[in-house]
Amino acid sequence: LPGNFYSADLYDLVGSVRRMVGIMADPLLTGHFLAFCLIVLLFLFETLCFASSEIIVEVDGHMVNFEQSPVIDNGRTLIPLRGVFDKLSCSIEWDSANKSIFIKKGGDTVLVKIGEKVVYKNGVISSEIDVPAKIINGRTMIPVRGILELFDNYITWNESKRTVEIYSPYGNNVSI
Repeated sequence: LPGNFYSADLYDLVGSVRRMVGIMADPLLTGHFLAFCLIVLLFLFETLCFASSEIIVEVDGHMVNFEQSPVIDNGRTLIPLRGVFDKLSCSIEWDSANKSIFIKKGGDTVLVKIGEKVVYKNGVISSEIDVPAKIINGRTMIPVRGILELFDNYITWNESKRTVEIYSPYGNNVSI
């Protein structure tokens, strides 16, 4: 009986190979098979390439969730105002008449105006940012490095993980 069992498996395998060779010999079926394989490969390629396109933001090792995803504009990462500054225990005031944002922490106040590249710290021009703050999908988006460094935060970009890593001068004393 064991000999018959193995013989049947071998016979079944040979039959499967013959059927595959027959399919590959038919040009119409070969074309469909190749088109199917190409579609599957393209789908897998797209999934692998674009699966990591989302930008992640971490503050002192804690991931920040946003309603509006961060975006890259002219090589600069723009993040929603609220998520990160809330974690860093900053207070935020919005002046809708002047489209201005006041960010306060300790004795420092930073003023950012939508659409303008000049940033003020404690009433004095502090720096000029490459990409101005803007409103995207109803959310105020600011250039992460240009503003956060004014509060002595250290910012790095991890390309392989597509992650903005923000380190506060206060270490792990962030609001979670």
